[in-house]
Amino acid sequence: MPLNKNSIRTLLGLCTVAVTSACDSTQSGIFVDAPVAGLSYLSMPSQTSGITDSDGRYLYESGDSSITFTLGGLQFGDASADSIISPIDLIVGGDISDTRVLNITRTMMMLDSDGNPDNGIVISSAVQTAAASWSTPDFSSTSYETDISSILADVESADGRIPVLPDSATAQAHLSRSLRCQYSGMFKGSFDGTKEGWGRAYDGKVRYVVDGNGEIDGYFRGEGDWLIPNTITALTLDTKSISADFGYTGYLFGNAEGTYKYVRSCTTSGLPCITGSALDISFSGTDRLTGTSSATWSDGVTATSSFGANRGNTGVSNVIIRGVSTADWYDMGATSGLFLMEIDERYNVRVLALAFTPDGNEKEHSYDNAIYDPQTGTISGDTVSGSIDLSAGTFSVTVESIPVSGTACSLN
Repeated sequence: MPLNKNSIRTLLGLCTVAVTSACDSTQSGIFVDAPVAGLSYLSMPSQTSGITDSDGRYLYESGDSSITFTLGGLQFGDASADSIISPIDLIVGGDISDTRVLNITRTMMMLDSDGNPDNGIVISSAVQTAAASWSTPDFSSTSYETDISSILADVESADGRIPVLPDSATAQAHLSRSLRCQYSGMFKGSFDGTKEGWGRAYDGKVRYVVDGNGEIDGYFRGEGDWLIPNTITALTLDTKSISADFGYTGYLFGNAEGTYKYVRSCTTSGLPCITGSALDISFSGTDRLTGTSSATWSDGVTATSSFGANRGNTGVSNVIIRGVSTADWYDMGATSGLFLMEIDERYNVRVLALAFTPDGNEKEHSYDNAIYDPQTGTISGDTVSGSIDLSAGTFSVTVESIPVSGTACSLN
């Protein structure tokens, strides 16, 4: 049966994606240039094989080191086994501007059976059959469209449509947008730091959102109030990393219990002062952030911390749209907060909101019973209502009379 965008989703727990290996320790990942359905894959050394499903999912075993992706005789390449793989990962040393990466991306966009890769890429069964006679083109070629003229003709014959090979700029923008949306979300975790000098511990809680543009925002808390990082850079897609400066300077003072708090300004004399701080973050798959932070003190002491934060979720499975924001909340005297909205394939809307107060308290709110209308872009519900503009990448909603706006993106 041909794959299509409305087909029944794979029951991964039962391993029903035409795999040839046992299901023990089976993991799943998503191939993204928008999720791509219809690619053949082979995971090694387990030899788990199959065809990516309507969500772009493939299977691999926990001990696998690599996954190869093909379409008939066309070899797209192989990548380290991971929960998300894109054309960038298929090229050694590849990045978002690499000609080879972009030509692979252009090819996959051209292969989409309905010609609209923004709603996911599906390679029809007819094209999968026709691809048996294809050979692998030179992805580094500067005359790529001419080189694959026979492939374009085969797709036209198989699908009964005129395939369009997008230019490199269009492919780059599409791949970047698709990947950054996959990494977007809310992440909750903590630092665990060293204690040096005065017993200084550069540790605490972290609460971040990463939006569909790859920008990180959120809050860090030691033993004082919640502080927001600044000088933040966007997600670097080839290294899957983000860097930030906490913008965190101030004095450390102690109390009778031997605990320490930070003060924002360096105005108190006789105490060491934090003169600089930094944060380096990397994604582990798409569901966890890990990294290191450091703080430099005026007396020469450097305190370092390890960092980890797991993806927060609203309870929605098969998310197709995600929106995030920083937001102010009314309860507990909150002065800041974070907001995550997720919409599933049946257009159910759920919200997770965190509220922070200056004394370090935190409260979690959950909202559901709202529905998204993809035709009008509106959200209607008892406690959540508003609209989403996916073309602009934004949303604006009201949650219990509180207005919230932020960025939104489609995972399809």
